[in-house]
Amino acid sequence: MVPFFVRSEREAFRAVRVAMRGEHAFAQSPEEYVLYALGSFDEATGVFEMYAQPRLLCKLEVLKGKEEKSDA
Repeated sequence: MVPFFVRSEREAFRAVRVAMRGEHAFAQSPEEYVLYALGSFDEATGVFEMYAQPRLLCKLEVLKGKEEKSDA
């Protein structure tokens, strides 16, 4: 999957949660997807700073389980 850009990790979680509520592949097969943070972007300087290693934010199947519990 192509990386996507958001301003914060919280915004990334929101975007993924919204996609998981629809017909997106995230909703159909969450066990096949993992959310990583690859770096940061400084809006003032326009500079991307990549992390030395991707940072695991969550496995989507875990996120889906949390969403289902909160909906109950």
